[in-house]
Amino acid sequence: MRSSILSCVCFVLLTSFCSLAWADTASEAQLQYELGAEMYKQRRYPEAIERFIASNRLVPNANVVANIARTFEFLDRPVDAYNWYVKYLDNALTPEERAMGEAALAQLLPKVAVLDVTTDPGGALLFIDRFELGDVGRAPRKVAVRGGELKVLSQMEGFHSEEIIVEASLGEVTAVELKLAPIVGSLSIETVPPGAQITLSGGDLLGTTPLDQSLAVGTYTIEARLAGYLPVKGKFTLTEERPTKVILKLKRDLSQVALLSVRANIEGAEVFLNKQRLGKAPLSAHELEPGIGTLEVRAQGREPYFTSVVLEQGAATRVEAELADPSDGPWLGYRYLGFGIGGLFLGGGAGVGLYSMSERNKFFDDPSTERYQRVDRMNGAADVLFIVGGAVVVATTVWEIFKSPRPISSGTMELDR
Repeated sequence: MRSSILSCVCFVLLTSFCSLAWADTASEAQLQYELGAEMYKQRRYPEAIERFIASNRLVPNANVVANIARTFEFLDRPVDAYNWYVKYLDNALTPEERAMGEAALAQLLPKVAVLDVTTDPGGALLFIDRFELGDVGRAPRKVAVRGGELKVLSQMEGFHSEEIIVEASLGEVTAVELKLAPIVGSLSIETVPPGAQITLSGGDLLGTTPLDQSLAVGTYTIEARLAGYLPVKGKFTLTEERPTKVILKLKRDLSQVALLSVRANIEGAEVFLNKQRLGKAPLSAHELEPGIGTLEVRAQGREPYFTSVVLEQGAATRVEAELADPSDGPWLGYRYLGFGIGGLFLGGGAGVGLYSMSERNKFFDDPSTERYQRVDRMNGAADVLFIVGGAVVVATTVWEIFKSPRPISSGTMELDR
């Protein structure tokens, strides 16, 4: 409540102060005008002009401007009188007042040379002979000057100054046109990624990045737009002295892309999507293109994990990978031991069998009880070796079939919409 009262008091005091300031300015302008009028009656025309100009500077007034023009007429200064009548016609006047001003200009024309000055673009400040003498108004404008050769200069923010030498003749209106060249700077715009459309704050399209362009010097606000990315704005000041380079980084529109989060029981496990490395787990990959991909998670000394992942636009896919340790599985040396021993017995049985066949041939060539018994013992040994070797191979094979499986990596996938 107290704060509100203080605010009201401050507002009233500020309003009163502004009103008093305006009243003081108006009073001073009125005083200067009355002093000028008094001096005019006393035919102290130079002093009257000084007071009238001071009054008009404080509070611009068409009647005061007309008085200044008339006073210059009495002083036989037609150039000044003409220019003040031109200023008088810049005001909102009644038809009668405008007719009076135009008649005064027509009456003064034989005594002055008039330049009808236009500029491209319009609105440039105009100067005669030197900038130091002050401007004579903004183009387009008619300016009274002395006759003869003189220089017309123009000046406008953002453009190079321009000047022209003209020959002005008394009683004539000479058309003068000045074309101002804009002050430009070199601009280079890049976006990451490229291909974005660049527009000025006013809506004008500059082009597609990367682009190089020349623009009038000044401060600009630009906007970059690219499908699937958030629009981004940039502000810069362009100067003539050196090129300006602008780099804008675009962020993906999360509603148009997919997110993938991967965690693993082994920290630092390598993560690949469609054979492209994404990084190390745990990780969150943003700005992925929607679709179905192949995910691989692998770590040294662990079984790799493969799965198909669904990447959905505007959603997050979360994967938990459990990489298995091969050492947790059964001992695999039994393969070499079982099949190796079985193979040795089978090979030995084959060798003994071949030797027995050789001895049997000798027995048929020279039969004897000793050779018969030797062949019989060899056949028995070969059979034993074959039976033992076969039994070992069969046992190893059965164990291979019914043993506990090798550890396999596993994982879970969850889609967060």
